[in-house]
Amino acid sequence: MKIKVIIPNSGMDDITLRSRESMLLKAISPGAEISVECIEYGPDSIESNYDEIFAGVPLVNQCIKAEQDGYDAIVVYCFSDLAVDAVRENVSIPVIGPGELSIAAAGMISTRFAVITTVNENIARTERRLMKNKIAAEKMKSIQVYPMPV
Repeated sequence: MKIKVIIPNSGMDDITLRSRESMLLKAISPGAEISVECIEYGPDSIESNYDEIFAGVPLVNQCIKAEQDGYDAIVVYCFSDLAVDAVRENVSIPVIGPGELSIAAAGMISTRFAVITTVNENIARTERRLMKNKIAAEKMKSIQVYPMPV
């Protein structure tokens, strides 16, 4: 199985990308392949609705290319699950959104949980998105900020 991981931030250097790839390789099945890249142009991080829109088109295009290149699955490496629905409309392979996966896991192992984000401006955007998720609407108790750049 070949998995393409696409980070919807631009401008990440090759050392950072290979480091993430190395970390993720430890979590996949033997024989599986993983390749990590970031979008070619767009925001440096996803911290607003504008950033999401700006990063969406290059992300979708890279996901389409990943499918054409023979990848079996795509991971959009962002808790915001940026453009995951748009990617799913444009490819026929599985597309994993870490945000929805994390919420599902939290729902299975806890009766309540909190979400940590990077800047105060993310709280309202994150809450709006997560309140559409039945598990988060029931079990998420707060969104906290840990001021750290992406």
